[in-house]
Amino acid sequence: MASKEDDAFKIINDALRSWGLSSLAGRVRDYLEKGLTDDRIFLELQETDEYKTRFQGNEIRRKNGLAVLSPAEYLAVEASYRQIMESAGLPPGFYDSPDDFSQWIGKNVAPTEVKARVDTAVNFVEQAPPEARRAMRLQGFTDGDLYAYALDQKRTEKLVTQRFRAAELEGRLAQAGQRIGSQTAAQIAAQAGENTNNRDAIQTTARLGEQGSLLGSVYGERYTAETAAREVFMQDVEAGAVRRRLASQERGAFSGQSAIGDRSLSRRQRT
Repeated sequence: MASKEDDAFKIINDALRSWGLSSLAGRVRDYLEKGLTDDRIFLELQETDEYKTRFQGNEIRRKNGLAVLSPAEYLAVEASYRQIMESAGLPPGFYDSPDDFSQWIGKNVAPTEVKARVDTAVNFVEQAPPEARRAMRLQGFTDGDLYAYALDQKRTEKLVTQRFRAAELEGRLAQAGQRIGSQTAAQIAAQAGENTNNRDAIQTTARLGEQGSLLGSVYGERYTAETAAREVFMQDVEAGAVRRRLASQERGAFSGQSAIGDRSLSRRQRT
């Protein structure tokens, strides 16, 4: 027959297990052997580093002058956050752990506000050009990946930002009728960073790619959308030299301003 101490240990240990704090079971045994009551044991557990780390949102709330949540209340809020993320299809590892939620809990961010943020991110992605979304899927992005990026670019930067930018650039140029390879898009994203999706630069690239391709076929030079992208985004010297040769030959043939001259590119670079 189980002793009163064993019954108390089971009750407290079950609670610890539900909180993710089974590591404190040994302390519970020690407290029981010292004759502490259940209520006193729970108070003692709340002073441990393990408990404070697990419920660190409460520590933030205390510093912000907010009432701390009971473990049941805390877990219920976490469950609401997690359900919102899972329902949106956000990828594993993105806002689904206690550490992820502690800042929101500490700042008293309601699940309804989190839901509104996620909905905004979903709407942003859904309204992106179909070509851009298609290119992103070809690079292995799920809708959840895209929602995660739109929701918190800083948090996803190490994992998906560069791929996202490369895919978006590839897609937006395809929408403009110009295509570049995924490898070139990735190189541009790595070098150009957040400037990868500068609208003026994309428009300039599309225009130069179209005009350069036509003139290249006339004058025996190869200037494609990829060449234009390398020049506009990466200041590629060789690509610039090809464009200048084409511009010079065009001026010589028609004695006028070249459609792909330096002036058009310099305007883009000053924006």
